[in-house]
Amino acid sequence: MSVEFKKTTLKNGLRIITVPDSSSPSATVMVMVGVGSRHEEPSLAGISHFIEHNVFKGTKNRPRRNQIAEEIEGLGGVTNAATSFDFTYYWAKAAATKTEKILDIVMDISLNMTFPEKDLEIERGNVIEEINMYQDNPPARLLRNFLEFSWGDQPVGRRIIGTKETVSRITQKQMLDFVARNYTPERMVVVAAGKVEAVAIESQVSAYYGQAAQSAAATTTTPIFKEFQKKPRVHLDTDDTKQTHICLGIKTFDRYDERHYTLDLLNTILGQGMSSRLFRKIREELGLAYYVGSANYELADTGLWLAKAGVDNKRVEQAIKAILGEFQRPTLESIDAKELRKAKEYIKGKTLLGVETSDALGGWFGFRELFGEDMISPEDYNQHIESVTASEIKSVAQDLLREDRLNLGVVGPFEDKSKFEKILKF
Repeated sequence: MSVEFKKTTLKNGLRIITVPDSSSPSATVMVMVGVGSRHEEPSLAGISHFIEHNVFKGTKNRPRRNQIAEEIEGLGGVTNAATSFDFTYYWAKAAATKTEKILDIVMDISLNMTFPEKDLEIERGNVIEEINMYQDNPPARLLRNFLEFSWGDQPVGRRIIGTKETVSRITQKQMLDFVARNYTPERMVVVAAGKVEAVAIESQVSAYYGQAAQSAAATTTTPIFKEFQKKPRVHLDTDDTKQTHICLGIKTFDRYDERHYTLDLLNTILGQGMSSRLFRKIREELGLAYYVGSANYELADTGLWLAKAGVDNKRVEQAIKAILGEFQRPTLESIDAKELRKAKEYIKGKTLLGVETSDALGGWFGFRELFGEDMISPEDYNQHIESVTASEIKSVAQDLLREDRLNLGVVGPFEDKSKFEKILKF
């Protein structure tokens, strides 16, 4: 699979990425904006996510409720949006013959949102119910609280969804002002992937966005994460659950660090798939958990490598010690050639399978452009993975596995966190 892309930058700073794939039956269009929860004022926590919810309620060109969804679905397409710490994006996907129409709709969503007041209260209730849904789901609540706890009381630690209090207070004017300040061309990337023609896409996007003004204010600065931790910490959420949910994490480096290829392999070895060390140890050998695995979060200025599991209430300490042991193993012994080969093939296979569709392919290049990462292809990424050595893995593990970077989150029927603090060490 050989993938090529084309980048064009308009005079106002807006970037256009096209990723043609003549074999694809579909086309995906995306508008990505480099603004998310970490760019919000504390009193407006959750406004990026709330905006994302409300853009589908109407635009200047499509003022009728449900008009956007009806048009997309009437074309046989699908549409959605998402918000994170440092981005918001809107997308639609349909048969390649519908590319011009879905691109017009998605650009309209991103540029002409109106946030009809009659719909704001309805969607405000929906977002509050989304907050309630996460609160009622112990694993989801644990992860949300763990990220907030690990990164602390600063913008990157803020909940993407906001709180009931902040969401309840957000006004139409605040939303329109936030969009005017932040949805500016130099902060945006338009992506088209699949069976698309670069010239046609560029022409349509230029006609739509070409006259958009750059931001007059310096709004593109991302608040920088400041490290504050000096020792291992425990966040305990007391709840009468039938099993205890734990999240054990280590703060790492940013997405621009060349070591992230090595960490991707470390993460795969630790907790990706049924042959991973955590799955074999925690589930198959000790019988402590139904779900167990690991994940790696990378941001512009920090990162977090974590493992999570749902375990027997009476065997929580055993599970924590076992997970800590699996974290520590790569610092003490080199990965053998067979396990390293399996991990590399697992990552390389997932990478190629992960870009089979037009939306995945667009996201691969679009997010790299948005974040200012190297615009490498999936094949190039796999070559980086292939070049990682066992000694590099051991070195990165030794660099990262420090107690002053270690945090533990627990949701379960416990009142005292001191017993967890005593075992939180390597």
